[in-house]
Amino acid sequence: MVEEADLVLTATRDHRAAVVRTVPRAMKRVFTVRELAAIVAGLPDEELPTADDPVERLRELAALATGHRGRRRPARPDDHDVVDPYRRSDDVYATMRDQVEAAVPHLLHALAPRR
Repeated sequence: MVEEADLVLTATRDHRAAVVRTVPRAMKRVFTVRELAAIVAGLPDEELPTADDPVERLRELAALATGHRGRRRPARPDDHDVVDPYRRSDDVYATMRDQVEAAVPHLLHALAPRR
C-alpha cells in the first residue's frame, strides 16, 4: 500500500521511520500528522496545492511538504508525534485528541479545492 500511496501519514516519527525502512522510496511521501500540519500551517495560501483533482492535490501536497521539510524545527523533536494513549490515563487520551484536533484543520485547509 505504501508503494502505491501518494501521501502516507503516521502518528509518530518512529512509525514514519519504520515505513521508510520498509519502503525507502516512500521517504518523500511520509510525514507524521503533526509534522505535515506544521509545514502547511506556515505556508501562504498561494503556495498550497491548486489541482482540481483530489489525487493530484495529494501529490502536490506531498511534493510541497517535502520541499519545506526541516525548514522549521519544532521546539522539541517529539512535537511532531501524536502521543500514544494505549493503556494510559484519560488525560493522555485527551492530549492525543487535542493534538489531532489541532492538526486536522491545517490539513483540511491545505487539501481544500482552490478557486
